[in-house]
Amino acid sequence: MNENLESVLVAIVFALVIRHFAVEAYKIPTASMEPTLLGDNDRRGPGDRVLVKKWPALLRGPERYEVWVFRPPLDRTINYVKRVGGLPGETVEIDDGDLYVGGAISRKPPLTREEMWYAVWPDPFGTAAPESPWAGEGFRKDGEDGFRVEGATERRLLRYDRPIRDAVYGRSGSNLVGDVRVRFDVENAEPGTGIVVRIIGRGGPVEMRLAADGMEGGSKVGGSEGILVDPPREPIRSLEVSFADLWFEMIANGKRIAGGPVDPLPYGERPSYSVAFGVEKGGATFRDVRLDRDVFYDDPCRFTVPEGHYFFLGDNSSHSQDSRKWAGWEIRESGSERVFYADERPRALAGKEGRVGFRDRNGVLREFDARDVTTSSGKVPMSFVPKADLHGRAFAIFWPPRWFTKQPGGRVRFLP
Repeated sequence: MNENLESVLVAIVFALVIRHFAVEAYKIPTASMEPTLLGDNDRRGPGDRVLVKKWPALLRGPERYEVWVFRPPLDRTINYVKRVGGLPGETVEIDDGDLYVGGAISRKPPLTREEMWYAVWPDPFGTAAPESPWAGEGFRKDGEDGFRVEGATERRLLRYDRPIRDAVYGRSGSNLVGDVRVRFDVENAEPGTGIVVRIIGRGGPVEMRLAADGMEGGSKVGGSEGILVDPPREPIRSLEVSFADLWFEMIANGKRIAGGPVDPLPYGERPSYSVAFGVEKGGATFRDVRLDRDVFYDDPCRFTVPEGHYFFLGDNSSHSQDSRKWAGWEIRESGSERVFYADERPRALAGKEGRVGFRDRNGVLREFDARDVTTSSGKVPMSFVPKADLHGRAFAIFWPPRWFTKQPGGRVRFLP
């Protein structure tokens, strides 16, 4: 009996040690990290459950663009999950939807960028649109997911004929987005066909040209010859072209064949964002067309991160309470060095004349004589998370599998 009890106690202690120092599971309750992490949704199914490893918080701390779980500055009784945007001592800035660090644009690592693309077309829920947003002279529908152009003697482009905004899965968006990715398969290309993709973003027009037989290609940036292209030298089966974080990239048949930086337009100049693709001449069928947009960080701002602290952002920027927006009331006790922070101003307590009360950020109810506390005239910024309040790095989604969600392929995977 004693041996069995000892085994149970050892197992409990071992589990607690693992939970505290190794790995813990967390549920994603909201949509603030879409599309990387999904909350509960009646149309989509249950939200994500993630595994968080604790030792990075003890050994090295966060790195930019990793997803971490932590206690937010204004309510340390709950947990938040966000993406790291700024490290200790850095000056971070959000301008025109992008993140800048030390005055230079911050570009996402390739695997992270892949996680952060938002689906624009087709609709992420698979809802059929009443009419196609793609329009172009000389093109006709070919089956359910194809567009065909034939015998063109001059450039024919298929344009996405709607504004691309920072909307997320049915929610409205107010900001126009110029960082996009277009993907499609190429079938039945006529001899001599030249494929062209044109994206107008923050750097003005960026254009890619590639022979359908894969033997040659080129690009233009702002009307001048631009990024070098290493053609695949085989017939083009699939093509992916993107412009994001002032970086242009082209992938043909799964292989990167061009990529490089693009200078932004002079301050104050902003073109009409657009995306189009088609042929210089000839004909081809473009099938399984997909259009995505990059995350757009709204609310332009500038912060300097204190030493020992971190700056966090949500991928679903316009629906995320993160470092850009955290602020609370500062309450100082007279004759003491004690300072409290709360989400609401102290309130007069019913039945207790001259007494005020509030719940501080640790969840503790505080009560004082109104003459013994001084409250800030307005909310003060609380934008940074100290290292001591970090739980760990989210490294995998372990739930739901594909038979419990309407998301194609399920949600189980490792996070970059």
